[in-house]
Amino acid sequence: MKVAVIQSHILVGDFAGNAERLLAAYKKAVASGTEIVVAQEDAIAGYCEGDQRFYPSFLQAHDAALSVLAKNIGDVGLVMSVTVPNGGQGKPLFNMGVLIQHGTIKNLQAKTNLATDTVFNDYRWYEPNTLGIEIFEYRGLRLAALICQDLWEKYDAAHGEHFFTRYPISELKGKGVDLLLVPNASPYWWGKGSVREEMVRDVTRELGCAVLYANYWGGQDELVFDGRSFIMNKDGVVIGVAPAYADAVVVADLAGPEVGYFSDQDDINALEDALVISLRDYVEKNRIKGVVIGLSGGIDSALVAALAVKALGPEKVVGVRLPSAYSSDGSLTDALALAKNLGIRLETVPIADVYETLRKSVTPLIGFHEPGEIAGDVTEENMQARIRGMILMAFANRFGFIPIATGNKSEFSVGFATLYGDMCGGFALIKDVLKRDVYRLAENCNRDGIMIPKNSITKPPSAELRPNQVDSDSLPDYPTLDPILELHIEQSKGVEEIVAEGFDRKTVKRVVLMTARAEFKRRQAPPGPIVSKEGLAWLNRQYPISTKFLP
Repeated sequence: MKVAVIQSHILVGDFAGNAERLLAAYKKAVASGTEIVVAQEDAIAGYCEGDQRFYPSFLQAHDAALSVLAKNIGDVGLVMSVTVPNGGQGKPLFNMGVLIQHGTIKNLQAKTNLATDTVFNDYRWYEPNTLGIEIFEYRGLRLAALICQDLWEKYDAAHGEHFFTRYPISELKGKGVDLLLVPNASPYWWGKGSVREEMVRDVTRELGCAVLYANYWGGQDELVFDGRSFIMNKDGVVIGVAPAYADAVVVADLAGPEVGYFSDQDDINALEDALVISLRDYVEKNRIKGVVIGLSGGIDSALVAALAVKALGPEKVVGVRLPSAYSSDGSLTDALALAKNLGIRLETVPIADVYETLRKSVTPLIGFHEPGEIAGDVTEENMQARIRGMILMAFANRFGFIPIATGNKSEFSVGFATLYGDMCGGFALIKDVLKRDVYRLAENCNRDGIMIPKNSITKPPSAELRPNQVDSDSLPDYPTLDPILELHIEQSKGVEEIVAEGFDRKTVKRVVLMTARAEFKRRQAPPGPIVSKEGLAWLNRQYPISTKFLP
């Protein structure tokens, strides 16, 4: 039998457009001789629609588009999931698997396991399936459909993530399923590709059946979907595969040859691609004219600018140098070299005079040192950063751009960032990227020639807001800081557990305390792509601002 998966760029709330794209892909699959087609999860509305689901007008528009799609589906069945009202007790909706054929829609069963971990909050809207898993006969084969999380039983168990009381794969074991159809909205995190592939291979071993795995692609606010839909036969061999971040119709014969999966799905290029796609879709979906970036000459702003050019082209990226009295000539030169390498417009707005005027204005209010002297707190440093933020926002307001915040995950974790200063912006592109990986990404950007000046990569990081300042004045060195943050944030380890890994107790306690105290800042940070399994965004880490507990 020939089978197919659709990988379509679903836009949240574009009901008619999503239905049109699905129908075009379906017709292409049918023309190739396929006998069954699988599309994505919640593919009419877009899985990330949030509380829009509660509006009656939302459901009306959804059902109207679904009806148009169904009328155009013929003898070849289309399996996907859609939003269906719950007429009984419980949550108001079901995430329902459906088989569409001959113009009619047959409900199979709702999604059984509703994810509420990491970035998911399914149980806010959906009632879970309380019935069995339906097995249906189709052209001489026994088929079943599971939706996304329902497939992850063995992975969850192996990683101690026992969130659910039902295990759909186990329920299907021994029931003679030939083909498992899986609509997905499975967001990207760095390293997930090989996990996903092996997880599906485990299912083929467990059930002895082939799997059709259809996934989203594209950026949606803070989530990134990488696509990479695939078809795996009953022997765990990939016989059809879609590219990352592209529309595709994948057709394969279940008896066909191996095509292989993606050897580069978890390398640094995959992380770069995720960041680029997230920014491109954010700008395009929100009809933003371009982005403006404060270029300090350092590695973070240089990387953000390079990725922005890859995402949008140089004509939609503007760099602004904002030198303070403490900015080095080398930093100005590095920012100029970067702009030339990238082919972007570069402007320069010195902030020293603005800062001096502000300093004089607030002296009667808060007291101030003489020019050139540094107080014992960060007031003066933060004022300079906020002047920079105000200038970038002024440019953005005038020209319909958004500023891109350039802080990385290491800085956002411990609060080494200024509210309304370097944190200001409409998008924070690398806020889930540790500093060590900023360096890796910068080197990767230079793989085909110098985009980011070498000096921006090799010089000690500095905010240049006071004389001879470097980041290590305020933070542990990044090679020490980043592993502690990884253990604390991504593995939920507390002080004693991290110390047991060989780290200095005083340093660990300091980092954990700084991370807890910075929660109020992170709540006010711009959105940005989540590219790790356990990020710092509120979708990931729901941590109180006010607490006496220190892990």
